[in-house]
Amino acid sequence: MTEYLAVILSWRIFSSNPTLASLTACTAVPFMTGNACRGLFALLSPRSHRGTFTSKSSYACVPEMRINRTRCATVSLSVGGLPLKITLVVLSVALLTAFASASTVDFNSYTPLDTCMSSISTGGLDLNGSVSCNGSYMYIWDGGSPNGNGTPALIFAGFGTGATMTMSLTGGGTFNLSSVDMTISWYDGNPSEVVLVNGNPITLIQGLQTFNLNLLGVTSVTFSDVASGSGYWLMDNVVYNATPEPGTLALLGSGMLAGIGALRRRINL
Repeated sequence: MTEYLAVILSWRIFSSNPTLASLTACTAVPFMTGNACRGLFALLSPRSHRGTFTSKSSYACVPEMRINRTRCATVSLSVGGLPLKITLVVLSVALLTAFASASTVDFNSYTPLDTCMSSISTGGLDLNGSVSCNGSYMYIWDGGSPNGNGTPALIFAGFGTGATMTMSLTGGGTFNLSSVDMTISWYDGNPSEVVLVNGNPITLIQGLQTFNLNLLGVTSVTFSDVASGSGYWLMDNVVYNATPEPGTLALLGSGMLAGIGALRRRINL
């Protein structure tokens, strides 16, 4: 699915020049047959360009040509008419930008509120707590917590049971966890508490703070209970972004290598 999205994104950029989009067909979707390749681009192309898919650039997608990706990419670019270096830079930026934008999970639209759960999914994240809801608890609480910001937030309380909360992407994959806002409970008798984040300590106080975690390329992040076990911690405004899968980066790299080879040979059919 990621590869198909890359094709569509590239097509939007090069919609005025359908022949140039064949580069993406040849490099970003290696498992597509020639007919499927032509069909996809015919579907996405403006009506005024549909007739061009019987030309040289369309031929770049037939199965026989797919054996030689360098030649396939060369045909697309030599017909497309844009400088190769510009094309590669624009295409690379376009594909990577799809993964670059950060998402913020603020729990404001989550339901049900004030209900203990061991698993919560919201905003593209899964939050799994080793809680029993009978001595250890995890909630999306309403905005009534005195140390919160007046909006719903995640509350986790292990009360000395050793319970933890693990954060991961819904559906799996790697992500960057940029920052979280956290505080300790209003009734905690300590002015501060230590929480371990993937084994590394952070110190929470009475009142929300933003912690710039900058955890890159992780598949999960585990938060411990407060060290004393005497109260809960509260979390809000989780900032993260998904990262490209290795296969997607490999496909992008193979496309760029094909383009470099095309620059040297400039094969024309």
